Amino acid sequence: MKMKDIIEKNILFVEGKDECYFFNYFHKYLGLSGIQVIDCEGTGNFKTKLQLYVQSDAFKTVKTVGFIRDADSNAENAFASLRKIIKETSDIRYLPVPKKPSEIISDKGLKLGVFIMPNNSGAGMLESLCIETIKNEPVYECVDKFINCFTRLFTEEEKEKFREHKSRIQSYLATRIPIAKSIADGAQKKYWNFDHEGFSEINKFVTELFS
Repeated sequence: MKMKDIIEKNILFVEGKDECYFFNYFHKYLGLSGIQVIDCEGTGNFKTKLQLYVQSDAFKTVKTVGFIRDADSNAENAFASLRKIIKETSDIRYLPVPKKPSEIISDKGLKLGVFIMPNNSGAGMLESLCIETIKNEPVYECVDKFINCFTRLFTEEEKEKFREHKSRIQSYLATRIPIAKSIADGAQKKYWNFDHEGFSEINKFVTELFS
């Protein structure tokens, strides 16, 4: 696994390529700068990617480290997984270890925090956040009917594998003019309302961590 050169003093580790593009648009919308967003290439690679970066000489210049990942089925488990990775990595190079999501720890010249999407509790993902911002749009009723229509045709196996929130986002983006090809592209085209109350917790976290 390769790493990019560290070019900023503030680093944000995220799950994948879409999240990387998304949070680049997001932090700029919040008026923040000097943040390097790093694609971990999947939740299973957070540990490998983090330990790769902390062992580089350039990491000595880093002042702030953030982590944002999906809760998926359980936010508590997602946080526990990241906390364990941070704690184990601290044996290689010291990192402050938060005790709960959104807690920002500053120690020995380094600031660190973890956010579990969508809101640090329950289940969900980045798509869950974006869905909150479009639920009251008239077109969302069409998306709802479309999802309900085709999921009735699923086998039991297909129902188990179906990722509803991702499907809802893709269906909504297909109604936009111009069409957005991904959730990150939707951010670039300003299809998500970052001022919506659904984004309030993550807005606060990113702003406090990187300000």
